[in-house]
Amino acid sequence: MNRNKLIQLLAAFSETEMARFWDFVRSPYFNQQEILIRLTEFLRNSYPDFPAGDLDRKVLFAFLFPGEAYSYARLSQVQHQLLSLAEQFLAQQYLENEPGGLGVFTLWEYAKRRLEKHYSFLYNKIIGQWKKQDQHPSIYHKRILLNETGNYFYALRGVHRYDVHLQLVAEALDDYYFLQRLRFSAEMANRQRISQGVYIDLLPKLLPGLIERPKNPPLVELFLAIYLLFTSEQEEQEAQFNKVLELLRAHSGGMDKELMRDIYSATINYCARKIRAGNNHYHYSGIALELYIQGLDMGVYFNNRGFLAHQTFSNIFRLGIILYRYDWCQQFIANYGERITPENRSDTLNYNLALLHFQLANYDKVLVYLRDLQYFDLAYQLGARSILLKTYFELKETEPCLALIAAFTMYLRRDKKFATNQKRPYERFCQTLYKMVIGGPAKYEKIRQQVAKMREISERPWLNQVLASG
Repeated sequence: MNRNKLIQLLAAFSETEMARFWDFVRSPYFNQQEILIRLTEFLRNSYPDFPAGDLDRKVLFAFLFPGEAYSYARLSQVQHQLLSLAEQFLAQQYLENEPGGLGVFTLWEYAKRRLEKHYSFLYNKIIGQWKKQDQHPSIYHKRILLNETGNYFYALRGVHRYDVHLQLVAEALDDYYFLQRLRFSAEMANRQRISQGVYIDLLPKLLPGLIERPKNPPLVELFLAIYLLFTSEQEEQEAQFNKVLELLRAHSGGMDKELMRDIYSATINYCARKIRAGNNHYHYSGIALELYIQGLDMGVYFNNRGFLAHQTFSNIFRLGIILYRYDWCQQFIANYGERITPENRSDTLNYNLALLHFQLANYDKVLVYLRDLQYFDLAYQLGARSILLKTYFELKETEPCLALIAAFTMYLRRDKKFATNQKRPYERFCQTLYKMVIGGPAKYEKIRQQVAKMREISERPWLNQVLASG
């Protein structure tokens, strides 16, 4: 991997961003150093396939300063200046791409200069634009700035009468605070279920006032439902889940992609817990897969280079496996296999193809795909061992199966990378499989009853299928 920070940043640019950065560097307003234009020209010719190792600094120096003696310090200074310019470009991109644009900042400048006609025209224009972008957290934040500007402009005019902007800025501040507080608190509640950390959350003390507000904006209502989904009692969760789905259907139009990804992740995580617990897992698998497909269609899971994270690909693929949609799984690989992030693509495809061929009882192919795994991801380390255990069991390879159960159990006990909630389902799977191997079909009914009482155990569908056949 290239260790140069400038190269790492440019490699992360999309093609559109790289083209815009080239325009940015050549703009006299942002850059007046010809040497930075030459450096950008040199680097953009290698984009996006920059060398894996460090740049040949002497070749680069000769390009920038022909005929001059090599100076490490001078080249480093030029690279640092271009890195600073690239960081400025990112900030400029962020401002320009934010919903609501830069109008609210222009409005503040009009207010400072007491340009009332300019101010009134732009104010009304912004209000009209924001009605179409109401489902974005940035609009909630900028509404604070908009009404703060309105209150400031009112004070400048020295008119002593009621003005609504003071009330509006207070309401906008409440809306934005509650939206963000609910987002982060919901994520705290979700993460605490899967990690060993403990989060301190004061939101429960604010909930009565939030719930009793005369009217909450749609996004606040949606994240309130998500928060209550993760924190309510077991018997109340299903009603909350249905409310989340209902609000999602009603308000997803025009919503920010990042926000949509958060919402889909929250609802899918709830489904995942139900699946692991064996609570009508086909039903929840179907809902989760439907949500994933909606997210793919909306483009919320792709990064700025158009690639799909390997974890997302594997999660979707596994749902297809659970639902016995094997033809769909093969088509999914054909449609999206090449869109997995390149550095993770090979392992991801090998792992999921091993999973698919296990379901198809092609056990020789399973062993081939598992053999080619590099195990860069912790989830694949756990999942691949589970697949291999099931394969040994199906092939009636008793000794290798028992040896791997012992090794896997020891690995789970010793490795500190996994939270207890992550390890427990696999530990229970190992314990159950050991009983099945040692006890044989005569013990299957008793083991099946034990599995039914377990809240979380990995490979539950396969275990139920095998135990029912005994």
